Amino acid sequence: MNTNKTQHYLKSIEGKPVTNEIAQQLMHLLSEQKLKLLANLSGPESFVPSGKMPDNSDDVIKVIYLDTETTGLEVTDEIVQLSMAKALVNKKDGSVIQVEGYYNSYQEPAASLSDETWANMKRLSGIVPEMLAGQTINQFEVSAFLHDVDLIVAHKANFDRPMMENNLAEITDLIKSKAWACSLSEIPWADYGFSNSKLDYLLFRVGYAYEAHRADIDTLALMQLMDSEIEVDGKVIKPMKVLYDYSVMATVKVWATSAPFDAKDLLKARGYTWHDGSNAGDHKAWAITLPEDKLNLELDYLNREIYRRVVSLPVDKMTALQRHSDPLSPRKAKPAARSFIA
Repeated sequence: MNTNKTQHYLKSIEGKPVTNEIAQQLMHLLSEQKLKLLANLSGPESFVPSGKMPDNSDDVIKVIYLDTETTGLEVTDEIVQLSMAKALVNKKDGSVIQVEGYYNSYQEPAASLSDETWANMKRLSGIVPEMLAGQTINQFEVSAFLHDVDLIVAHKANFDRPMMENNLAEITDLIKSKAWACSLSEIPWADYGFSNSKLDYLLFRVGYAYEAHRADIDTLALMQLMDSEIEVDGKVIKPMKVLYDYSVMATVKVWATSAPFDAKDLLKARGYTWHDGSNAGDHKAWAITLPEDKLNLELDYLNREIYRRVVSLPVDKMTALQRHSDPLSPRKAKPAARSFIA
């Protein structure tokens, strides 16, 4: 980090200039690893795109970074805040070239919520009933914002995509027609030296901090994370480049149905996760998602090490158009416990 950038970050945090002398002292502390300097993400004005328009326009894609706040964790719960940032991205290096716009809207829940639900929402995101009263997400506006994008990125796409499909019933077909990518599960953060994949931790590691935990600031944080630099095998890359490359691949989900119980530790260590069969399209089994070209190797491993015989297993092939989608959407929202808020 150079002196000018240090001054810029401090100015953006403190709102006042920093002298060259102080900046040099800070640079010394940074070089000695006695100080970590974090840029503060306080709003759209604090995001500065890192990329430039490439010579070849075919290298440019439109990406939406998205986050939701909801009344709960079930696909039948309701969205109370939807935030999106739309950007032009260079697919060759993952850099943001230009931010085209932001969208943020609140929605008053259709069902009355319990006191416990309101308390959880306030604790997690600061959202209170007064913020939502009379508010509605305009699905026509959402459709207009989404219609021309090539890829939608969410930090937990297997949550946000079903929520979008089930809550915005008028435009479910449009949402399902878009490619989705998950920055949480489709970037191998652990392989890159990150001890966990929570958004605030990842952002801290790349030099940024933010206070709020609401959809609008989380969306900005996600875009900043994807546009930041990380070192992988001695090379500096952007997480968005890794995610884009994954998004254009076909993947397979291998279901280890009827696997021996004593093989569960082996499967878990290999990256399999347990599914209880309650979600549409799921088997009650351990499963793993892999690039399609790894399928035969994985089946050989299962036959040799897990089943110790040749077995026929269910395999689901997916692209970014299907990944993280709810096959039963749109669903009708379930009623919530009634409570009267004064």
